Amino acid sequence: MDFKAERKSDEAPSREHLIPESRGGPNTLDNLVLCHPPCNRELKDLPLVEKVRMREKRREDAWRAALRKQIAKMLLA
Repeated sequence: MDFKAERKSDEAPSREHLIPESRGGPNTLDNLVLCHPPCNRELKDLPLVEKVRMREKRREDAWRAALRKQIAKMLLA
């Protein structure tokens, strides 16, 4: 996330409702988090549990990719 990016760019922070307003979530600070705009569009109005699952999967995928990269680096050394 780039806090100096143009406001509507995909790198700029946007706000995401943890519990979507469409599902009864309040528009209060304790229900808002910063989010990349592309991620925000993907999350839409999913329930919180689905948002958490998506986040965990992304972290797991990133961890696996980093692990593969390190293994390849070691094998090629």
